[in-house]
Amino acid sequence: MKTIAEFTKTTLIGGFLIILPIYVSIILIAKAIQGLVAALKPITAVVPAYVQFREIIAALVIITICFIAGLIVRTGPGLRAKNAFEGAVLERLPGYTLVRGLASGTVHRAGRRTDISSGARRNRRGPGPGTDHRKTR
Repeated sequence: MKTIAEFTKTTLIGGFLIILPIYVSIILIAKAIQGLVAALKPITAVVPAYVQFREIIAALVIITICFIAGLIVRTGPGLRAKNAFEGAVLERLPGYTLVRGLASGTVHRAGRRTDISSGARRNRRGPGPGTDHRKTR
């Protein structure tokens, strides 16, 4: 009887640990979509009423603005301005450095190339000590 209770408990906890993050992710995505729609309203008000897909055009405008801002930050003066603004304003906000660290870690991991062979990561420094590096013919 104890094994059935233990099985039930671990199965319920495991299911909860799978369903809860999915539920929270759905809520966060819904909130982000609501924020995006609210951000698009001023732009969609400018687009003439006879134009179809006004929201898509407004989203493309915001994406273009973000792209241009990214291009500016890649220049020397833009990077200095971003760093100055970040140091003077953003780093004073609670939780900003945590979110920045998480976001940069995600970006770096996505851009990093990892070689996986037989389930283990290869050693990037080459073969270990005692390995014969000479070519064999």
